[in-house]
Amino acid sequence: MHQAHYFAAQLGPNGCESSTRYEVEALVLANGAWKGAAQGQWKQAANWCGGVPAVGATVLIPNATTVELDTNAQLAQLTIDPTAHLKVKSNQHLTMDGNIVVHGQLTIQDKATLVQNDNSGWSGSGAVQIQQFVTGTGLATPNGRFWFLGAPMPTTLSIDYKAQTSNVLKYFSEPLGNWQEITDAITPIEVGRGYFVQTAQNDTLKFNGLALNNGNYNLACSRTGTTNFYRGFNLVSNPYASYLDFDQVTRTNLLPTMWYRTADPLQTMVFDTYNAQSGLGTSLSGIAVNQFIPPLQSFWVKIPDGFTTGSLGMTNAMRSHHSVGFEGLKSTALDFPAFLRLNLEDGLRKDQLIVYMDQQQSAQIDGFDAEKMSVSNYPQCYTVVNGKKLVINALKLNKSKNQIPLVLEFPSSKSYTLHAVEFNVNNGKILLEDKQLGVFQDLSLAPDYTFFASSGTNATRFVLHFNVPFGNPNALITDALSERSDIKQDLLSVSSDKQGGISVELNPDYTPEGFIELYDNSGSLVAERPFKEQIEYLPYPAASGQYHLKVHCQNQVFAYKLVLIR
Repeated sequence: MHQAHYFAAQLGPNGCESSTRYEVEALVLANGAWKGAAQGQWKQAANWCGGVPAVGATVLIPNATTVELDTNAQLAQLTIDPTAHLKVKSNQHLTMDGNIVVHGQLTIQDKATLVQNDNSGWSGSGAVQIQQFVTGTGLATPNGRFWFLGAPMPTTLSIDYKAQTSNVLKYFSEPLGNWQEITDAITPIEVGRGYFVQTAQNDTLKFNGLALNNGNYNLACSRTGTTNFYRGFNLVSNPYASYLDFDQVTRTNLLPTMWYRTADPLQTMVFDTYNAQSGLGTSLSGIAVNQFIPPLQSFWVKIPDGFTTGSLGMTNAMRSHHSVGFEGLKSTALDFPAFLRLNLEDGLRKDQLIVYMDQQQSAQIDGFDAEKMSVSNYPQCYTVVNGKKLVINALKLNKSKNQIPLVLEFPSSKSYTLHAVEFNVNNGKILLEDKQLGVFQDLSLAPDYTFFASSGTNATRFVLHFNVPFGNPNALITDALSERSDIKQDLLSVSSDKQGGISVELNPDYTPEGFIELYDNSGSLVAERPFKEQIEYLPYPAASGQYHLKVHCQNQVFAYKLVLIR
């Protein structure tokens, strides 16, 4: 905005100008300057000189003005005058390539994000506020969800969490191996350290200061002693008002795994796990965690055996506006020759184990594996390798038959369900064995297995069998009831075409008996017929896809995986 002088003449009825000139003083607004009312919305073009600011614009919020950023914006520079106020509305994104100059007030509402690029800094004598909504149970003494979050600015104090009230504010001390509670209003909250708060009521926490965290951080971690059960586990936090990419952070003497405390559908606190080397994360909260750590989120990292110190380095280049969801995952079941995401379910309560195989993995514990962080009095499912509990178990694919014993923890005696949520086996199958009942179940055909279990830990009852033969993707696959594929190949011949359907031919030396079933990949029965003739035919399915043929004959069951194209 600048001041300018102009001269005007009076225009007569005949179109002639008067000889008198009038001097006019005017204020001229530059593009990107606000010209709307004292209160208004960002995305209304009429509120701006030059229309809604484009990407890379320089924007001024003038005095006596409150502007709501109700759309995403990317700016070269932002200036807020002393009596002006910019509110970044919930779920909106503000990206800054240059400086933020705050002489007035900047408010970042709950679920809004601010990304500052490498050349962006803070200046001015104004104030910034960032808000975080948390829930409570409404009781005088907090007993609900734990909200794990850290400090959004260097001047954060315990009063911002209302620690001096009935709210519970704690951090984890790795050297002491226990939780430390803060009960006053004046304790500084350390940037990058992880905390949790438990509130009595639903509330919006408001953090106030001169600037938000920005730039480079290096968080020191420790591993103390040799006997502490939680040695090496450090609770840290994302210091930014934006998402942080865990895949990009610099990890020194740290495992490539992080753990979240999240809430399940019953609001019970559970541990979700993400492994950076595989790109895999569990989904106990209902959404699979990925490498993008939400703003202010506290999370666990671990220094492994053999080290006493470590660190986590982060920069503005690792920040983004990523939204929570599956789109952040690098890996899916189809990225591995053999993959299983298995839930142990008790109604809405569940635990999850991921087992996968690849040629590049090792049979020993390495960076592709993720240790288990357990929850007491809650169903637990994991494997054990070299005495370590694993929630993500990566195995080397170097043989056709692989057995993985499961360890299950049951808080009470009742019925539970093992549920194969996601799975893939190239040229093979995944079987669940219940040794107690003598049952084998093909999880690709029937992904749910419900059983009764007594309370306690059981490490001998259940075994996963990954049968992964090499060769033709449509090769013959025997199930657990017929381990000798040479018998199957001598006994039966299976072929298919769109006109003739699926044919199953029995060797002439044998008498037809039994029955034939065809299932789709969801486990639904598509077709069946008795095995009465030497050659039996099933109709060709209407839809393309992967199908499973089971032939019951000669007191055995033979299974085939078919890929049928329409």
